[in-house]
Amino acid sequence: IQDSGSHLLNLIDDILDISKLQAGKFRLVTETINILEFTNDCLAIIDHPAARKQISVIPKLDPGATTFIADSRRFKQIILNLLNNAVKFTPEGGTIGLDVKGKPEDKLISFSVWDNGIGISDENISQIFKPFIQIDNRLSRQYEGTGMGLALVKSLVELHKGTIEVESQPKIG
Repeated sequence: IQDSGSHLLNLIDDILDISKLQAGKFRLVTETINILEFTNDCLAIIDHPAARKQISVIPKLDPGATTFIADSRRFKQIILNLLNNAVKFTPEGGTIGLDVKGKPEDKLISFSVWDNGIGISDENISQIFKPFIQIDNRLSRQYEGTGMGLALVKSLVELHKGTIEVESQPKIG
């Protein structure tokens, strides 16, 4: 009951966030964030779901990237959503990772979440950032979800003046 209630609350929060984003009424509260602390917090949260599926989590942090400016709560929402998807779509015993690279000369930080899960074909990549869309094939239909997570991620990334890219191949991740 508790898991179902928590899932329902997250669903409602996602719907409210998407509504605010689409209405242009969403505001970020930015601050300087320590990358090591931030990634450790995210990895600690994802550790239990990954452990349940015996998934290895590999962080790779650029030592030159120490801080970045963002809305801490919302950026954590972005990274956790991506990490949760990586765990969800990676088979038992698989591997996921979080890579952080800095480009100080351009004042940029790159976060990459990767996995060796089911992957997605090129023709379906454009669909994954649309709200309430789930790619309808035999593999992805096995996994629960609302189809709102990646739409929310994309909107939050863009609100941070960032970009999001996907590289994937079926059965490779």
